[in-house]
Amino acid sequence: MDDYLGDVQAADANPCPTCGTGRAADAVVCMQCGFDSSSGRAMKTKVGKDKPKRARPAPRMSSGMVCVIIALAMLVVLPLVALASPETAALALIVAGLWAFVAYIYMIGAAFRDDDKFWGIIGLLVLVPLLGGLCWLAFVLYYCTIGSQRGVRKLSYWASLVTVWIILGIMYMHNPELFTDAGPGAVP
Repeated sequence: MDDYLGDVQAADANPCPTCGTGRAADAVVCMQCGFDSSSGRAMKTKVGKDKPKRARPAPRMSSGMVCVIIALAMLVVLPLVALASPETAALALIVAGLWAFVAYIYMIGAAFRDDDKFWGIIGLLVLVPLLGGLCWLAFVLYYCTIGSQRGVRKLSYWASLVTVWIILGIMYMHNPELFTDAGPGAVP
């Protein structure tokens, strides 16, 4: 009991200069009002409110997954369309050719974005007469197969090339005379 009375007397000996609340003898900060005797200012505290947790959005498909689905769908759908008739085969070949062109342009852009300028330039050299075929072959065989780290885009490019070859095979089945030197309607 004497210890308690000693603490009370010590607290009374060191009252807070702002609010008058008793403090321990060696206390610097008042626990009631926050006054700091060493700085001469009251300390302020804020009571924060917990932010409500946001509901997690539903999982979405990544752009890579969308490219894979499109590539596989084109690899299946375009040859099926080409099987219907020679006219639809020509239309499917045009679509597959455009798809291959866009995928090739994307791979050139990917080379530059990945700081692989040498292969980007090799990919662009496809436009140079005589040299273009070799550059295309080198670009396709190396960068579109091993060099690029963009696996989904490589899949899209190779799926487009395979689709073109499949459709050309289907067109050959429909009209083999299109692939001869004489052409359609030629007299033997």
